[in-house]
Amino acid sequence: MKKTIAICVAVVAVFAAFQMGRSIAAGGLKSYEAVLNTGQQIPPTTADPVPTGAGLGVAHFSFNPGTRQICLNMTVTGWTGTISAAHIHPGRAGTNGGILITFTPETDGVWRNDCGDRVMTKSEVEQLNKGQMYINVHTQPTFGPGELRGQIFK
Repeated sequence: MKKTIAICVAVVAVFAAFQMGRSIAAGGLKSYEAVLNTGQQIPPTTADPVPTGAGLGVAHFSFNPGTRQICLNMTVTGWTGTISAAHIHPGRAGTNGGILITFTPETDGVWRNDCGDRVMTKSEVEQLNKGQMYINVHTQPTFGPGELRGQIFK
């Protein structure tokens, strides 16, 4: 009986390793990062009359190439007002772009495995891989267009 169980466990382990290898070879999860601050926001929020500039954040993204879904884990600190939104936008550093993916506003400044409101198109994935996407955090009442921003990179 013990020998049969051991063989079954070994078969399951080999099958699991094979499946894991196939998943990675087929394009397993890819990681991306962003460091957010007020100076990257266009225009920079450090120049506004409100004494800001202390806002910072770190974002970690998991991207599934098979489903083209990107999930966010992010922490921000030092923002002003109330967090009203967080989005991924297309755009190179120094340029603005329209909203691409919306994440649930987390008023405590911590996003945990939020996978946004839609999947990416193939051309959007190409932009992501070229570093042509950014994330920003919007706050009310002063920084509706965005207070913190970070370019997304591999």
